[in-house]
Amino acid sequence: MIWLRLGTPTRIATIVAADGTTAEYNTGTAPNTPAETLAPAPLGNYVVEPAGALIRAGGVAPFARTHGLAPVSPNIAYLTGSAAPRSPFATTFRVLDVLPLRPKAVDARLAELAPGRIDIKKRGTDIEPEAFRRRLKKTRITPGGPALTVILTRLLGEHRALITERVH
Repeated sequence: MIWLRLGTPTRIATIVAADGTTAEYNTGTAPNTPAETLAPAPLGNYVVEPAGALIRAGGVAPFARTHGLAPVSPNIAYLTGSAAPRSPFATTFRVLDVLPLRPKAVDARLAELAPGRIDIKKRGTDIEPEAFRRRLKKTRITPGGPALTVILTRLLGEHRALITERVH
């Protein structure tokens, strides 16, 4: 379960794990203030997906600064950097390949990688993940193959497909 708790004088994102333990992230921002934005940066070795509670608490920019990350594109909540932060407030993916956001190009590369599972995520594009998945004709699931995540997003304003593997 994830929720957002507005505290005084700062916003705090709270995550409750399945075992009942909690984690809190104090954003350092006062309620009723707009979320800070950061300048985007070129893609690093990792893509970091902030937890929903962190996004809703306006904590993406403070989290990014703390972990040496930057947005992949303006107004996109995926972050990038050269190191993989370990935090309950983010899921981190190692970038394996960057491709044009074209199903045929992604399909050909995935077929070479012989994945055991494919997850598809998106931000900043109109493409629906399941519609994109249906266009992957060559890719077959290979038992024992790597679990891969395809991230459909914008990188510095350009639509791209990132083939990644989840780190944590």
